[in-house]
Amino acid sequence: MAGKSTNQRSARQRLLVNAIIDSGAERIEKLAEELDVSQVTVYRDVQHLVERGILRLDRGEVSVRSTSTIELPPQLRSQQSAKEKEAIAELAAEYIRPHMAVMVDDSSSVLPLIPLLSEHAPLTLITNSITAQERAKTITDIDVVLTGGKLRRWANALYGTMATDSLAGIRADICLMSDAALCDGGIYNPIDYVIDMKRKMLASSNMNILLVDSAKFHKRAWQQTASLSDFDVIITDSNSPAEKVEELGEFAEVRVAQLG
Repeated sequence: MAGKSTNQRSARQRLLVNAIIDSGAERIEKLAEELDVSQVTVYRDVQHLVERGILRLDRGEVSVRSTSTIELPPQLRSQQSAKEKEAIAELAAEYIRPHMAVMVDDSSSVLPLIPLLSEHAPLTLITNSITAQERAKTITDIDVVLTGGKLRRWANALYGTMATDSLAGIRADICLMSDAALCDGGIYNPIDYVIDMKRKMLASSNMNILLVDSAKFHKRAWQQTASLSDFDVIITDSNSPAEKVEELGEFAEVRVAQLG
């Protein structure tokens, strides 16, 4: 029963965050009406997300932490565009071969790829993501290399100077990642130390693949992590606007995962 309650709360918080991102700000009573739960329940959910630095609560009005794209905890991020991310991961797996050193970041878009690695073992998986490491550690013939660094609990991942320094001397065969937003010929993120780690990963790999679900075209963040030309392949899903997919082709090979 506890597990079911936790899943319901997580799903409710995802809907709550999405509603606030869409509107910019909402009042507690309005959110309760939209989610068909009590105001007390919404208040508790909001307080939990406020404590985690995701939302802001001011005189009954709830808004996102900043006006740009926010980074959500992995359990919430993984529930967003889940079918799209699974389809994208299946295409991404086609680029992986046995004996490769595969590097992944802590993006939720990468997580559906982890169980697919068993089909291409033996492999070495290099990551700063505790979540990815936990999912990979039980797969036979997958050697997991976890970077050093400071644990950032909101991401369940390792970041900072120790994390970037740990990649010195490492050369991965392939790096797969996503980011908070995609626009103007690049990927964007609002957090400095996340950008530093992603850039170091891209520089430490022979082939770079960007996983970008259709929702990323509608988000914004204020700092560019990398140019789309830094990637060899960009994989998106069939819900992405056709004109946007065509623009991606100016920078890299583009694959489109078809949704059933």
